[in-house]
Amino acid sequence: MTFELFATPYEGDFFGLAETLARHQLAGLFDVADRAAAQGDEAPVTRGFSRSQLETLSTGVWSPSLGGLRHSLSTVSQAGQLSAARAQAILSAYLFGLTPSMILDAPAHAVLFVGGESIAPRGGRVEGAGGELRIEVRDGEGVRRFRRLGEDGAEPIWLNAETGRPVRLGGGARAVRATCDWMRLVMTESEADAADSLRGDEDDVLAMVERATSFLETGAPAYYVWTSALLREVVPLREYERGTRSTSFVNWPGHIHLSKAPLIPSVIALIHECSHQYFHLAQWCGRVTTPDAPLVHSVLKERPRPLEKILLGFHAFANVLLALAALEPAMDASLRAERDRLMDHHLGLAQGLDAGIRSHWEAHLTQSGKDLYLPLRKRLADAALL
Repeated sequence: MTFELFATPYEGDFFGLAETLARHQLAGLFDVADRAAAQGDEAPVTRGFSRSQLETLSTGVWSPSLGGLRHSLSTVSQAGQLSAARAQAILSAYLFGLTPSMILDAPAHAVLFVGGESIAPRGGRVEGAGGELRIEVRDGEGVRRFRRLGEDGAEPIWLNAETGRPVRLGGGARAVRATCDWMRLVMTESEADAADSLRGDEDDVLAMVERATSFLETGAPAYYVWTSALLREVVPLREYERGTRSTSFVNWPGHIHLSKAPLIPSVIALIHECSHQYFHLAQWCGRVTTPDAPLVHSVLKERPRPLEKILLGFHAFANVLLALAALEPAMDASLRAERDRLMDHHLGLAQGLDAGIRSHWEAHLTQSGKDLYLPLRKRLADAALL
């Protein structure tokens, strides 16, 4: 399998490859769920739909629901975890539109992921039909309701029926305002608390995302599709006095954290984090570096880091440079001045990261890693950016 299409949005049908690989990951997780069910004398998770239905799904599969399913299945060997994994698998099939309805009594220790939220029903009941979902949470927390939004041709999303609103990503896509509560499942308590403490003004950040994606849609259409195809959820962070703060996570697809910023830094952050989505999707399919790859000096962290982290950074910063170059005709004088300042900064970082990769790429990048690196490096060199 070639990942050259994930080097930049200019290499070919990156959207089609992302669609195919996202479906492949979901099918593989359903296989794991069915094997676990068989070992526990449970009915197959996939009995409610045909495997051919998976071929109707698009890039919306690359979502936190996929990450939640993967996480729940990673713990099925632990006592009592099969029922929790099965609940998430059944819910995922409904959320992705593979089954028209669902009913289950959620196990007491299950955590379900839907609409940007992490919900522990504590044994409550989960019912879904007709594009609606009802989760009864025990211990006095009442009922959480969600609705499916996706009747206008855009990729469907699930929203909290009472409090959710879609985040418009230009004219052809949407995302969901999310929480970072899921991090308590996979990170230390201090890391999760630190992330939660950074949450900021939701309306300002989401309006910023909408403005930035609209600007991309008109000024750099290829990077608009690149950004919107795999972006599912945004956690708003408070404004950062030293610039822009943003984060994404290899095990939590389509989910980013983003702080409020002016237009050009916002565009940069979106390109950066959404470039990570393609890199992470490639990582889900296999290694991008060899097992014996060395640590390499990072100009970002000013210390040695794994080679795959250096490649991850180069992939994001280099795509930012290409996007900023493509956007120049759409900018007025003030935006060009801001772009030039930030482009110089990102150029230095990309060149520094590239210097760390050049000595090791032949011996220590896998074919997937080379596919991500070489076409991107050539694009920069052809544009006199390296």
